[in-house]
Amino acid sequence: MKGLTSVLVREPLYSLLSLLLLLGFFYFSYQGILMVSLNCETPLMPVISNSMQHWDDSWRIPYEGRGDNTHRFPLQGGFEKGDLVVVRGVSSPSEIRVGDVVVYQRSPGVMPVVHRVWSLLENGEVLMVKGDANSLPDPPISFQMVRGKVVAVLPNLGWLSLSVWRYG
Repeated sequence: MKGLTSVLVREPLYSLLSLLLLLGFFYFSYQGILMVSLNCETPLMPVISNSMQHWDDSWRIPYEGRGDNTHRFPLQGGFEKGDLVVVRGVSSPSEIRVGDVVVYQRSPGVMPVVHRVWSLLENGEVLMVKGDANSLPDPPISFQMVRGKVVAVLPNLGWLSLSVWRYG
């Protein structure tokens, strides 16, 4: 009887372990493919705040007051906490324009920030960025802090990451 109990416990355990290993294999393969194809260490990132949420079109006013045509900016609809952003790496400042949405990290171990480029200084080596829902730009950042540009938003798909990792 002891042998039968042992088999009954081991069999589901092995099946569960096999399933977890298979899921892990697919996850890391998928992540690897995205990292290579998007040239980015973190091609998928959950949004941890509402600083890019659009309640209305008032986010356009500061840009248009300076003469920028916001209708040509990417990500017209903004995004909010719980969304998942797809990030493409950038290799030079010439790939970034005013209005692009970038991911930057001030220092290791600090959560990256996703904000829109407000202005470019020193030939793009220094950027001013601003959350669309924020009234003021962030302090200046160097191009070296930029991890990439947001190329797509997947609504609500970041909640799983937020619940597992407990960001923000």
